[in-house]
Amino acid sequence: MRFMFAVATVFMCVADLSRPVLALEPDDSTGAGLRNRGIEELRRNADPARRLAFVAEYIRELRNRGVKDPPRSAEPARRAFVAEYIRQLGVNDRLGREREKEVAGAADPSVAIIRSNMRIVAELTAQKGFLKGITFSEPLAAVPGNIGDLYTQLIAVHNKFIALGAAMGSASTRARYEALAAEAPQLAAWIDQIDRALFDAAPLIFAVLIVDKADDDGQMRRLSITREERDRLVRSLQNSFGDRIGRADQSYLVRSASLFRDFLTKLGYRCADEFLR
Repeated sequence: MRFMFAVATVFMCVADLSRPVLALEPDDSTGAGLRNRGIEELRRNADPARRLAFVAEYIRELRNRGVKDPPRSAEPARRAFVAEYIRQLGVNDRLGREREKEVAGAADPSVAIIRSNMRIVAELTAQKGFLKGITFSEPLAAVPGNIGDLYTQLIAVHNKFIALGAAMGSASTRARYEALAAEAPQLAAWIDQIDRALFDAAPLIFAVLIVDKADDDGQMRRLSITREERDRLVRSLQNSFGDRIGRADQSYLVRSASLFRDFLTKLGYRCADEFLR
């Protein structure tokens, strides 16, 4: 199994949440030390430090097996990717909440369903376009493309909702409407599952910022961003999610934001212009 495939399976957990991923066989040349440890390890540990430690261990294992460090010229793309992904989290959360309010308070729900879901489809399409322009070297080369694949699935779900809205209120499409309406709870659950897949992948996305070189004690604690850039990311999260960050019983998008905040501020990672302690 090649590493690109192994990373890709993290983002495929939406298809089968019971199937372990990153489960590497003893003869696998890309990570024998991580046999039978995958997405279940990330889910089992609510502690962000332990979740990210698993990812760091995986990267160290690859380094031990000869996977080369990315060139420093790749660092601006990595910073831009994480900054854009954090922006996307906020935008997608806002559009989802606006959709719920618009449909709930609409005099004509069919129009509200169509309009609100079309806005989401347009935004996700633009976000996919950005991700297509991002390329990384191993071991995280597959990350942008696989996020884009999840966005493709989200677009398909929201297009289903648009079809549902178009079929509402028309006698000629009554049977089609009833069939689509029966699908609505499943579609909502599917969105939740995809958001969960993105939440589970948050440590891998944050790992894009980790300098791929161990310290003298063997730990990978250095980020490629400066303190100013880190603070800018934290402000972006705070501006988008406010006091919902860190609160219980939040959506997977908000929980992803909470993880990113903790990764950036609470786990002892040092920025490029800070001394390690």
